[in-house]
Amino acid sequence: MNKSWTQFLSERIEDEAKNGPWWINDKALLNQFCLANNIPAPIIFKQWTVPEDFDPIGLPERFVLKPNMMSSSAGVMVLERLDDGTYFDVMADSRLSVQEIIDKQAALLVRVKDKESYRLLAEELITDARLSHKIPLDYKVYCFYDKPVLVQQIDRNVAPTGTTFFDGQFNPLELAGRIESTWKYYQPVDPVAPSNADEMLAISVAITKAIETPFMRVDLYDSTRGSLVGEVTHAPGGPYYGVLYSFTDAYNIELGREWVDALGRIRADGKTPKF
Repeated sequence: MNKSWTQFLSERIEDEAKNGPWWINDKALLNQFCLANNIPAPIIFKQWTVPEDFDPIGLPERFVLKPNMMSSSAGVMVLERLDDGTYFDVMADSRLSVQEIIDKQAALLVRVKDKESYRLLAEELITDARLSHKIPLDYKVYCFYDKPVLVQQIDRNVAPTGTTFFDGQFNPLELAGRIESTWKYYQPVDPVAPSNADEMLAISVAITKAIETPFMRVDLYDSTRGSLVGEVTHAPGGPYYGVLYSFTDAYNIELGREWVDALGRIRADGKTPKF
């Protein structure tokens, strides 16, 4: 019986307490990994071990503030300093004092299990190569070792969040028979292929091969500095839990075959598959 992508991922989740790539979830460690492997990533200006230590002195007028170990954009603030010393948070469309920023991040810290590893990061604000005045489009590449297979485009400039899909070569994907959604939390939007599509795919492959794993989802931005890595996710919850969208049974099996084939290519390269 063919094993589906969801089944592979379920096994990975069950096993991650013992063998999971925890460092991938840590944005600070991921940034170090990218630097060590010559993979382009946003610049981290400053970091703090607790939100109460947050100090914007020395930071640029516009920057991103985020916890290092949270998912689904939790705690992400896109901040722009105003003349009176307060900040406008583009993500929340709200004006915040420094103390209000600290209070919001401190409230999120309660949800973090590994508080010793917690860091609050002040990071470079990425400017989209095409939409310089908007939140950059997010491209999530489903990469099976050395083969990108699926790309999800996310647009956070609209409400609800916009999305569409490409195949592994950035051709628009026919959703029928592959992707299903109630479109309650997403709205369909037009595909916008990145200007550095080939570079994005090459970076996704470089990361997944460096980790020596049959599957990772690599999130990238098409910036004025080229393609930059945002996150690497070993267990994407969107299609796994099926709330935002899901794979059809047939496509789930097809992606499961990609996982199997990737395992074979890793072994053919003389490596032992990880995760």
